[in-house]
Amino acid sequence: MLLKNPINLLFLLFFFWFSNVEASFKNYGTMNLRSGILNANVENLESGTMNLSNMKILALENLGKINLHNCKLFNAVTNLGSLIAKDSQFQSDFCANDGITRLSSCELSSLFINDLETTPVIYLSEETIIHNDVVFESGNGEVHKGPSVIIEGEVIGGTLISEE
Repeated sequence: MLLKNPINLLFLLFFFWFSNVEASFKNYGTMNLRSGILNANVENLESGTMNLSNMKILALENLGKINLHNCKLFNAVTNLGSLIAKDSQFQSDFCANDGITRLSSCELSSLFINDLETTPVIYLSEETIIHNDVVFESGNGEVHKGPSVIIEGEVIGGTLISEE
């Protein structure tokens, strides 16, 4: 497999680091990308861990663990795993399922959480802004909101917990 061979992985990382890429790829291992434009549909699998900073990303589906810092995501984001973002912009729909979602100093168009048997929990801190509604399809979610967080819409189907 391309990503399991260390030489191929190094080449791939070098290629992503210094160029603009139009592609679609799946991550099975650990990947660290810094500074660039990733014109790709990124699928981070359950076994995968991705650390992305200073990146522009076309679309993202996360099943594993992902850390974003100063990233701009242009199309839909689906988080089925653990997603931690700081200083990032989500310009389209953000859909979360199971897992942990922590957003710090981020900007989102909207936030939709699918119907789950567990109680989904979203953590919002620092100057995070959500321009529309936060919708919990299951009707039993929690939004933990820091004092400087702005939600311009409503929290629908969930409880807003303000933290000082």
